[in-house]
Amino acid sequence: MRSAFLLVWVNLIVFSVAALLPDLTTVAGKMELICRIAVMLGPILLLTLGLIYYFLAPKEANHRFGFRCYYGMGSVEAWRFTQRLAGIIWSVLGLVLTVAMVMLTKYRGRDFVWDPFCGSGTIPIEAALIAKNRAPGLNRHFAAEEFPWMPKDIWEQVKTEAKDKEFNGKYQIVGSDDDPQCVSLSFANARKAGVADCVTFKDGDATKMSLPADSGIIVCNPPYGERMMEQQSAQRLYSALGRHLKFANNWKKFVITSEPEFEHYFGKRADKKRKFYNGKIKCDYYMFTDNQRKR
Repeated sequence: MRSAFLLVWVNLIVFSVAALLPDLTTVAGKMELICRIAVMLGPILLLTLGLIYYFLAPKEANHRFGFRCYYGMGSVEAWRFTQRLAGIIWSVLGLVLTVAMVMLTKYRGRDFVWDPFCGSGTIPIEAALIAKNRAPGLNRHFAAEEFPWMPKDIWEQVKTEAKDKEFNGKYQIVGSDDDPQCVSLSFANARKAGVADCVTFKDGDATKMSLPADSGIIVCNPPYGERMMEQQSAQRLYSALGRHLKFANNWKKFVITSEPEFEHYFGKRADKKRKFYNGKIKCDYYMFTDNQRKR
């Protein structure tokens, strides 16, 4: 597969060289040369980006890297440039997935929220943004702000209105992870997102640590066994998590994973399931909302 793509890429360059020989003695000839180079490099650039996207996209579960670009890639180790480029592509997909996961819990800022596999803190941070009613893109700079025909004060007015609609309550949102480096990264990401005052992160094993409250919502994205862990190790983790949460009847639980037998290992059948794609990985979102239901 790699060699086939490489061959196509080389052929595009070789067979286009002959077309790059206009009469360069005139201005028109030089402009023609520039246009032909642009036409040739366009498909090559797209093909190159496609190869990076296909071969270098991260295979890990998305709890290991942040979804918004300013969150970082989520891995503590520095990524190479091409991996960062692929990570940015995946980050857009992951952002939509994370928002959908939190929205499906029907969280509106009143319940206690706990992500026991917080990774880079994406789920708790998105929950905080939803609780605060933070307008998407509020801290971004848009190219339209530089349009000469658009008054500058309109943008400031819109941003002020959006800030006035934010809520400033006390929220109970906790993220935990058994990797101290991930906890540190989550703190940093929460500060960048402007929600460090309403999100708490702590170090702890999800299968052993005490529940942070008597009731609430658990929403998490545990390891899938896709390159990060062996599948059997992930299955043992699901079983341990199910035993730990067996009597947490006052907690609603929302778990996304690619493991098709998750309910078997977790020890309980989900009340609802939604199909998602975490990047290229087909997943199910298991929703345990009726805690009185028999196992």
